[in-house]
Amino acid sequence: MAQIPAGAALIRAQNGLCSTIRGQYELISNAKIQRALISRLTRNPFNHRNLNEFRFGLALFALINEQGPAWDSKLPMRDQKGWKEHAVFMDALADEKFIVLGGPLKKGSRHRTLLIFDALDEETIRTRMAADPWIRDGTLRIVDIYRWEILLGGLNDRSG
Repeated sequence: MAQIPAGAALIRAQNGLCSTIRGQYELISNAKIQRALISRLTRNPFNHRNLNEFRFGLALFALINEQGPAWDSKLPMRDQKGWKEHAVFMDALADEKFIVLGGPLKKGSRHRTLLIFDALDEETIRTRMAADPWIRDGTLRIVDIYRWEILLGGLNDRSG
């Protein structure tokens, strides 16, 4: 199988023009992502109607979590059992840029969160989130995951 050479720039196509993603060189080390990129590039590298699908060869997904059976409604979020371990886990996903944005949704008494992922597919998200201490112990549960296409605005600065 072809490998992306060291120092190669990933490109995106928009109206027939190419540019590097975020104007910088990015290397992909995950073999599954490499295969997806190579497959897309060899089929037709300049036929991507939706740029969200080609950014790092991945797509954006929105995940909704809500409190699970182990959630103590008498306690605020940061006082829930296992908060520290959950926070460390989530910070690590954000540091990897796997989670792009995230936080609690403020409406009603039921705790819900919205997380935006930059991922290959829904299965990857579910697999990674299964390791979250709050998912494992039932403090949170995944309600649903949606593929998200940005039509207005954008996530311009994703560097941190």
